[in-house]
Amino acid sequence: MDLATWTFLALVSWVPPEQHAYYERQHVTEARYWRVAAAIATAAAEAPLDGDAAWTAALLASTVAAESYVRADVVECRKSGYGGSRPALGAFQLVAVARVACELDVAARAAREVLRGAFEVCKGPPADRMAWYLSGHCDRGLGQARWRYKRALRCWLERRGEVSRLDGVTRAGGVGDDPVADVELLPPRGCFEHDCRVHHLARLVVPAVAREDHADG
Repeated sequence: MDLATWTFLALVSWVPPEQHAYYERQHVTEARYWRVAAAIATAAAEAPLDGDAAWTAALLASTVAAESYVRADVVECRKSGYGGSRPALGAFQLVAVARVACELDVAARAAREVLRGAFEVCKGPPADRMAWYLSGHCDRGLGQARWRYKRALRCWLERRGEVSRLDGVTRAGGVGDDPVADVELLPPRGCFEHDCRVHHLARLVVPAVAREDHADG
């Protein structure tokens, strides 16, 4: 399965499209999810964190799901969030000018680099370092940071077929300096919030128009 489709399915799992049914039709929702997923996959493949595009995509998808819920008004910058002294904009809720935060391809690359900076600047356990993205500090927002990291890690391991290796694991490439610390964050089975394995999402089909657009790109 290509990375964009896998990212789309992860977003659908974490933020079911039905949550948007009160204000738009499902095909509109799915098309937006696909655009976000495609932007994430492209950014992840261009300059992956730890050299792993899937791991990068999982982190970015978990970030989008938590920051914007893939809502139309947020993704399209019609509604802003709180970013301290300046509003946070777009799918990734970046504190940046609109031409960065509101253009999905540009925003995905910017969010990737914020995450990269978080893992470099902060020196605690890998899951805690994502707090930098939330708060600009390494020690604020740790609970939310761990939650985002946990579901990304679980789904990344499922993609690699390595969930069964969690017991006694000493090293899992691409998940940070000390994966052993992160094993304690993982539930015994399934993803943290929803199981993102493909067979649990078999009823969902990537919109045909989205697949065609991706192929054309």
